[in-house]
Amino acid sequence: LDEDEDNLYSRANLGDDLKIKTYYESMNISGSNRVHYLKFRLPVELPLEKDQQLKQSLTEEEPKGA
Repeated sequence: LDEDEDNLYSRANLGDDLKIKTYYESMNISGSNRVHYLKFRLPVELPLEKDQQLKQSLTEEEPKGA
């Protein structure tokens, strides 16, 4: 785990990449301005073939509500 922030927008020096709000943040669906933020890394890289399998499975899934 690299970062764990309970209220992202309470940071004093927020990087430009974290200032970009998602669609759901702009809708304020939770009724608050708090954004929980996690940044993590996997301890090892996935083999290329496993990465390709995961990408393929994501493109084959039907969107919900379709």
